[in-house]
Amino acid sequence: MYLLFLPPADIPKFVSQGFVDLGIIGREQVAEHEAGHRSRNKLSGQDAIEEVLDLGYGACKLQVQTREAGWVKRPEDLIGARLATGFVGLTKHYLERLEKGDVAVGVGAGVESKTRIQNVKGSAGVFCALGLADAAVDIPEPEEKMKAMGLKTLETLLESSAVLIRSKRVSNPKLVNQIAARFHGFKTAQEHFLCQYNIPRSFLSSALEITPGGCARRMTAVSDDSEWVTVRSTVQKSARAGVMDELAAVGARTILALDIANARSVRDPVTSRSRGCFLS
Repeated sequence: MYLLFLPPADIPKFVSQGFVDLGIIGREQVAEHEAGHRSRNKLSGQDAIEEVLDLGYGACKLQVQTREAGWVKRPEDLIGARLATGFVGLTKHYLERLEKGDVAVGVGAGVESKTRIQNVKGSAGVFCALGLADAAVDIPEPEEKMKAMGLKTLETLLESSAVLIRSKRVSNPKLVNQIAARFHGFKTAQEHFLCQYNIPRSFLSSALEITPGGCARRMTAVSDDSEWVTVRSTVQKSARAGVMDELAAVGARTILALDIANARSVRDPVTSRSRGCFLS
């Protein structure tokens, strides 16, 4: 196994062609790769990329930006304008929707687009701020910097975050599945805690509604009292305080929140849905 560090735009290309089995990249780069292939009618099932997991970090938005003092006030004003972007494929498809039945952008031999798209490297917003373009399609700068540049957001095209992707031409399926399972397990452990509590059997149904255990749940009888059971269930960390309060209100006792170091999901080979989870 080896690691490659590549420019963001190259990662979907290497993964789709099978040169790399797995990749970590922003979802907007995957969407741009697929949009570019669709516009050239080159995207086949074998070349498609499978998104394995949203890694839960690097959240951002691909947006249309214009100058506060510019003449572009609504999306329809972009038709016939000058656009700067590093996301040419997605921008073309966006403009096709705007132009509707008019001349399509980038489709068909010899077809002239109403809108001029300039493929730029780096911040497309700078081109717009300097007056070299009427609008930009890009991941925006921080809000304070956008205001300082005199830019505003016109529309959001895509919400993105870091994702784990895999090729459909993997060289070693067993190893790739193992690595993907480790990513799944680590993310599960980061997002959940193990809630353990004792509850009388008469109140058990109410408690189980509070802790359905999306990843894992286990019940055992308390050894010295058959009327009580111990429940262990995974719960989202974001809901920790509220869940513990609700359990106490329905009669649970000795409520503990335990950290999960790691986890492994057991997935159905047919449906790919989780059938349970091993915790450590």
